[in-house]
Amino acid sequence: MALIRKRINQETIKFQGRIRVSNHPTMSKTFKLRSQGVQWTKETEIQIERGTLGLDLKSLIRQGYLTFLNAI
Repeated sequence: MALIRKRINQETIKFQGRIRVSNHPTMSKTFKLRSQGVQWTKETEIQIERGTLGLDLKSLIRQGYLTFLNAI
């Protein structure tokens, strides 16, 4: 599931794209334009569904660590 949040600072307005899918770490990224956030969330969700998303090492370690903690 994708969500686009509007983040208002005193000087700037930014948009945060957030993706939450079961059995995957939550992913988020900040953009200057809402359209960029929408495009990123759509592309990333498609990659997750196809299984072609290359997660970075930090995310994989965090996911494995949480799985380990839940198994104990």
